[in-house]
Amino acid sequence: MELTREEEEILDGKRGEELAKVLEVIVKVGEALEAKRLVNVTHAHISGISYKNIGDAGLEFIEKLASSNLRVSISATVNPAGMDLKKWMNMGVKQDFAEKQLRILDSLRKLGFKMLLSCTPYLYEKIPPSSQVAWAESNAVLYANSILNLYTNREGGPLALLEAIAGKAPLYGYRLEENRQPGLVIDFSDIKGTVKERELYQAVGYYVGTVA
Repeated sequence: MELTREEEEILDGKRGEELAKVLEVIVKVGEALEAKRLVNVTHAHISGISYKNIGDAGLEFIEKLASSNLRVSISATVNPAGMDLKKWMNMGVKQDFAEKQLRILDSLRKLGFKMLLSCTPYLYEKIPPSSQVAWAESNAVLYANSILNLYTNREGGPLALLEAIAGKAPLYGYRLEENRQPGLVIDFSDIKGTVKERELYQAVGYYVGTVA
């Protein structure tokens, strides 16, 4: 992989061993996916922050990062947690689960993540079109690429977390213009302004899904 001088210096540990390890993981993933270089990203959104999803291993991973000097270098938000943060006792959530879930959130907060706790980061921050971002929530990735003209792959939760710290991601997949060309085009321009019932738009979505 072709790296910039800054990236090489980070890998050499000139900005700390912890950041070097973060970037090393990102580079290794990029090499496995045949990315030719890294790209700067301006926003990150991580999924998989529920204790039910990541368990003790995920908790340990996030707490270890939070105990270091590492912090996010870009605007970064998080998906929903595994419980309501105020009424978890009323919902029958066990004490052990709640304590570990709160530890996860505390660690992410310490790392600099905004506690959005939503699957829809695009509703809360206005990101300029054509921006490279690192999003791990599947619906957000689809919306970002298709509607907002943002550039992101469906990142894994841990990878998006590391990309939020480094501010960099492997340049491959839907980050490349040649991979964003449609294989099927459905033109609805003739009916623009003529459909007023919301239910018909749902039917159109169903139809597109069946033919695509």
